[in-house]
Amino acid sequence: MTYDLLIAGEFDVARLRAALAVIAAVAEADVDVQPDGVVDRRWEAPVLCTYHLVPGNVTATLDIYLRDQEPPELEVATRLAAEAGLHVLVQSQPLPPGSYWLIEPDGSRTRATVEEYFEADETRVVIEAVAKPVSGLPPIPVAAQPEVIRFHRMPTPITDELRGTGELLPALVSALGGWEAFVARMTTGWPPDGWYPRDYFDDDLAVRDQLAALPDRFAPALDRIDQVYRAATSELADSAGEQRWWRRRVPDPLPWS
Repeated sequence: MTYDLLIAGEFDVARLRAALAVIAAVAEADVDVQPDGVVDRRWEAPVLCTYHLVPGNVTATLDIYLRDQEPPELEVATRLAAEAGLHVLVQSQPLPPGSYWLIEPDGSRTRATVEEYFEADETRVVIEAVAKPVSGLPPIPVAAQPEVIRFHRMPTPITDELRGTGELLPALVSALGGWEAFVARMTTGWPPDGWYPRDYFDDDLAVRDQLAALPDRFAPALDRIDQVYRAATSELADSAGEQRWWRRRVPDPLPWS
């Protein structure tokens, strides 16, 4: 299986080779580590690793091949960080682009946003921001990274049933699915990172507003979702003047800081 990883900070080929040997449970002699462009190498080796040194606070990109082994990519990245004492980055999810985990040698990890800058004769790879401070590296801006939440899909079985009938307008299907996804997220610990921005919640309330136009025959489906929302929220003080009951309620406890 092939793994695409990034290294930040110090890069040491010998430590990399030794770590890969431990991860794959083979002798170091069976680990072929070479820079990009080298053709004369042990292509039959149990472990192949091609590295490319790059400028920026990401110092190298790795293309690792484990023959006859398929451990999860996050597991390989975490073990590599620990065994080699390196800061390793691995893509956390396909979208948004540049969404990575940065894994420290002690196993701790944080969200990281990575950008590639294509210049005339080279490509710089830069960690633009991390969700919390990272030790052992030059300072990197720290910033919350809520964009990954938008792309983390939640199950919407109620909406999926109605979508299959073709009876609802696409806009209402989208609104119902968005509301159901929000309620599912709220009741399962706020995946993927255990928090939720306040402005995202305001957007979800606006989505629920749209569902006032839902035809009556679909009211039972909406009510199933609303009942879960009611149970997981609490009434706001001084909100009696608000006619839309869902706007009188907030998640309990609040998921934003």
